[in-house]
Amino acid sequence: MTPSNFELAANEPIGYTIRMENCKSGLTATATDKNPYLNAYLLDRSCIAKLSSIQFRNLTWTLSTKQPFSTYKAGDKGTFIANNNDNNQLQVTVVKQLNDPVAKTDTVSYSFVTKFLGNDGAITDFKITAQTSVLGPKSAAFVLRSAQLLTLTDSGAGQFYFAFECEDAITKNERSQLSCQETPLDQIRYLLIQDPLDHAVSFEELETLFANRTGIFSVEAPDDVLRPNRLYPHGGFRTKQGAAAILGPEPLLDTQYLLLIVANGGSFQLFKIQVNLR
Repeated sequence: MTPSNFELAANEPIGYTIRMENCKSGLTATATDKNPYLNAYLLDRSCIAKLSSIQFRNLTWTLSTKQPFSTYKAGDKGTFIANNNDNNQLQVTVVKQLNDPVAKTDTVSYSFVTKFLGNDGAITDFKITAQTSVLGPKSAAFVLRSAQLLTLTDSGAGQFYFAFECEDAITKNERSQLSCQETPLDQIRYLLIQDPLDHAVSFEELETLFANRTGIFSVEAPDDVLRPNRLYPHGGFRTKQGAAAILGPEPLLDTQYLLLIVANGGSFQLFKIQVNLR
């Protein structure tokens, strides 16, 4: 058979043990990161390849009795805990499972993301820093005043909230549109992507990105507009909230480099964001 394997949620060393059980023939087998093969009988029935342990960050993770897998079929999820401590959790998903009956080309695959405990409010166990730059002939200048990691989705993507203040006080133009440095706020669009660390993004790349990519957000007045107040004296705008909050790449790694792009008036303001969950 082809190897059993793990799709890593981070570029870190990882070990694992997967046991094949429940076969009609009575055959059992074990695969590890050092010997990633399961020996099975072709056309054997009811075999299940069960992940039993993970070695990650110098810890051994085992399946929680409170949140185990229910079927071990593709898409099934279970929670692994480290050292019997519920505060350390990995959400593990079955990506590929053995066929029934077993086929010659079967592959077993699991993936995982770090899982955070807490209530439905904002996750506070993270640090975020940002650097900004501008590409284009003219741009309404914003300052990133607030950045929050709200939650993680089931697939491990981070949901974020950002709030921006205009460098000058927002005004109304002749069409009564609230504007930042003559750019109407409801003409602003934004996008959050993985930062391509191997090169600086060019103006042409950004134009192509905003012309062709789905998932681009627009500022909608009045809901997304921040009127001048004590926290934002000049006023500005905020990103979507709740279920519509902006999503980052999945899965969110312990150290993630993101690029938040604000497009307005033919120019782009880039915010290079580093998220540290450790």
